[in-house]
Amino acid sequence: HLHMIQELHDPDVWMHFKTGEYIIQHKTVPQVDIFSSTMSGKEWIENTWLVRVIYYLMFHYGGSDSLLFLSSILVMLAFLILFFSVYTERRHLTLIMGILFLTVFASTTRFNIRPENFSFLFFSLYIFILVRHTRKKWLFLLPLIQLIWANCHIYFILGPFLLGIFLLSE
Repeated sequence: HLHMIQELHDPDVWMHFKTGEYIIQHKTVPQVDIFSSTMSGKEWIENTWLVRVIYYLMFHYGGSDSLLFLSSILVMLAFLILFFSVYTERRHLTLIMGILFLTVFASTTRFNIRPENFSFLFFSLYIFILVRHTRKKWLFLLPLIQLIWANCHIYFILGPFLLGIFLLSE
């Protein structure tokens, strides 16, 4: 039984848990701020509700280790998908691996238990599908990815932006 040696230092993590717990218990997404004393009752547009539910359930059933594991998997998959998006020839492998390594190294402080990790994954999936669009059978996944992404993180706006850039470049 392996335990990851890392504490949950990000104070937002606890907000994610409590909001996810509220959504599960009340079977609704809060429309007003229910947690803060200074903004209580103010309109709250909850655009990360799906991630908060996932985080709450994972923490509830698997503890903090499961969240750290999920965060690691999301980031790893995002970079793996990016790698396969650009990998076409062996002669470029060293350059591609070097760029990905530098990107991971430069970004490590952002890889906490945060909703944007889901955005990293969805962004990578968009790029993969658009770059490999010769297989048109994958294009139907973009609306599905967009729908899930829109309920996970505000960066969902990057999906249509990427699609627009891709269409303009064609």
